Amino acid sequence: MLESIAECETADHSMNVAELHNWIESWYRHSVAVGYIQPMYVMDNFTAVRLENYFRWGLTPSECADVMFGTLH
Repeated sequence: MLESIAECETADHSMNVAELHNWIESWYRHSVAVGYIQPMYVMDNFTAVRLENYFRWGLTPSECADVMFGTLH
């Protein structure tokens, strides 16, 4: 039984990592497309943590880009 639980948690973690990776790729493509960043953007650790938090909070990649780089009113 414990092996099954551990296997499920590992599978969930792997899926979350894959989803996060795809989400960040979408964020990057959107950010470049609208001119927020230039290709070959190098992400620092602080930005990576922010992105992961926005992903966990349910923002879309484009919403996240707007929050991070958009003009404040």
